[in-house]
Amino acid sequence: MGLADAAAIPDGDQPERASLSCGVRRVTENSIFNLTDRVILITGAGGGIGRATALALARQGATAVIGDIDMSAATETVRQVESANGKAYALDLDVTSADHWASAIKHVATRWGRLDGLVNNAGIMITAPLKDTSLAQFEKTMAINTTSIFLGVQSAVPLMEQTHKSFGIKPAIVNLSSLYGNLAGPAHVAYCASKGAVRTMSKAMAVELAPHAIRVNSVHPGPVDTKLLHGALDSLAERGKMPAGEKGMAAMARAHPMGRTAVPDDIAGVIAFLCSDAAAFMTGAELVVDGGYGLL
Repeated sequence: MGLADAAAIPDGDQPERASLSCGVRRVTENSIFNLTDRVILITGAGGGIGRATALALARQGATAVIGDIDMSAATETVRQVESANGKAYALDLDVTSADHWASAIKHVATRWGRLDGLVNNAGIMITAPLKDTSLAQFEKTMAINTTSIFLGVQSAVPLMEQTHKSFGIKPAIVNLSSLYGNLAGPAHVAYCASKGAVRTMSKAMAVELAPHAIRVNSVHPGPVDTKLLHGALDSLAERGKMPAGEKGMAAMARAHPMGRTAVPDDIAGVIAFLCSDAAAFMTGAELVVDGGYGLL
């Protein structure tokens, strides 16, 4: 929508203007990044970006609710958060199950009475040429990477709306897409499809939920040094498309203008920013965090 388009909207259709009392902060205030008392659910937080995000949010004062299908990994994340004097809680969550989502949100509502943020981080990557990708693999990728976000947001919105009414907070939803949600990647048809859907779904959600004081943004990491990346590189190495092991990781680092591959903390900081009042006027944005990888 351009400026001329906005001017053409009939008066009755103009969005309600937000008052200065709705949580906007001066950038000079120390509290702009503070998440004290806020409850934020992170999916797939048993490791990688999810664990780093839980730690980052807890450092800013939030209670990190660790949603994961692997309760052993989720419990380890809780241990690390608590060791750093943060607050965390492990929650058994299969993100592909509507029933699991309903149960998880009910649990959050009963225990804390609020949900200030939802970070949809759970994901998988299947690295295979189109001809070798089965329908089952494609559907599994879509279920975990994309459908899970639809289910999670749909389940969380009523509690988030109540959180805004009760506490004056503008809840934040952060959906993890990928650089491959914007660009094409070889042997990643299923992954690109799932992450491209997350990108556009996040924008549609942002438009629909803005009148309810809920912000929705997406984060698009490039390659990140996690099990997911190592698995993808191993698969490419098996087909002679990439050097194996440390040589593959070194080649990946050289492909970044900034000279290294991202680590989970690089992504976690951006997610924590989007959950904070520092991003109070951001919705529908897509933040690429790739060290310049996508520029080459």
